[in-house]
Amino acid sequence: MLISVSSICSNDHSNLSHGRRLVSPCSYQWTFNGADTPKNYFLAYPNGSALIQKMGERERGYYQCSATNVHGTSLSEVLDVRPIGEGDKRHVGQGISIPCFYKPFFDPPGTIDWYTQIRDKPNNDGSQVQIKKDSRIYVDVNGTLYITRLEAADDKADRFYVCAVNSVDQSTITLGSKMATLTSKLSKSDLGQTMYQGENQYSSPKLLSSTRYLEVDVGKEAIMECIFAANPDATLKWFDKTDRVIGNSSRTTITDFGRRLRIQSVTTEDEGSFRCHADNSLGGDGAFVFLNVTCTANSFML
Repeated sequence: MLISVSSICSNDHSNLSHGRRLVSPCSYQWTFNGADTPKNYFLAYPNGSALIQKMGERERGYYQCSATNVHGTSLSEVLDVRPIGEGDKRHVGQGISIPCFYKPFFDPPGTIDWYTQIRDKPNNDGSQVQIKKDSRIYVDVNGTLYITRLEAADDKADRFYVCAVNSVDQSTITLGSKMATLTSKLSKSDLGQTMYQGENQYSSPKLLSSTRYLEVDVGKEAIMECIFAANPDATLKWFDKTDRVIGNSSRTTITDFGRRLRIQSVTTEDEGSFRCHADNSLGGDGAFVFLNVTCTANSFML
């Protein structure tokens, strides 16, 4: 069975799908890290799909498909393809992510924060302690908590990690119904993740998550994210489609220790592949984010 591009690589079989629709017949071409893809890396099909038969470190990299017909060429987003990591066991110094399951509903949507709560205590009993975001702790736009460099103090044997939604006016905080544990014990509980104490694990940056593909209407705000695990902490930079470094300006803002890039009032000229890159003394890693700028009837009324 073929796996869609929106899925992550699974076991030894991975499928890439270009997913662009052109009216006239077209031909497809895949590139790997910006160059022609070696034919022994995967099977390419006439419809633009490609099947990686055995995913490994050799096949790890950036894939992009181009579709060409008599009218021109269309590019897909850049696909960052990597082997699946091993389980959810982490050591001090490594990174970890905890999704926010079963988020409380708010209309309009609120912001998501994370707390620790004493076990066997009811929600909203006052025992919650908010987890503050800093150079190693981040919450993405979907509410997932990232700890990019685990410390021994993150072992909360007597507490749960729990996500919460703050109402827009900040008057109400509602805790989620499902909680997660991060403990150094070898036994796991519901939604638990095991952290091993011991020698600090130093490592070069490794991508935990990135936006990958973003569709935004003309005139709206684009928010892109890249989160890396690293020990020691990494320095993050963003690059535009011409590979120039992006800094803070009247339209662009980089926050959260480089993890989040905001572009105000996007135009069709902004469309293309952006790149984030993280470096520390042990090495570097990066990812691409493809920004697709769309036009609607309302766009021309802005």
